[in-house]
Amino acid sequence: MILNYDRTFGDQHKVSGLVGWESQKNDGDNFYGLKNLAFGSDQLLAGVEDGQMTSMYGGISDYYNEAKSALFGRVNYDFAGRYIAEFQFRYDGSSRFAKGHQWGFFPRLLWDGGYPRNHFSNLLRRSPLSIN
Repeated sequence: MILNYDRTFGDQHKVSGLVGWESQKNDGDNFYGLKNLAFGSDQLLAGVEDGQMTSMYGGISDYYNEAKSALFGRVNYDFAGRYIAEFQFRYDGSSRFAKGHQWGFFPRLLWDGGYPRNHFSNLLRRSPLSIN
């Protein structure tokens, strides 16, 4: 799910942003099968029995059930096309990590402004700040 916002105040102040949420859940087992077939076959256990192997990986992870979720967003501010600031973030969570350490916040700040616009100077002035 994603929500968007975009608004211009007066002629010079533009504010836009979005916020979204994504989530996924996976579960299954670690079953695998292998067979050397003397002829093409759609059936796992048909054909020559040499080299036949079916199994599951051993250990605690025979069956798995995991979930991942993330809240993400961005806010942009533009003053007269000359001063621009943007804040982005992700708040990610995973069931694979230990309790108490399942979520992480990842912000990013970009700014640009005060100089005449041209392609080369625009590349030099973009200064991302990322704190992890």
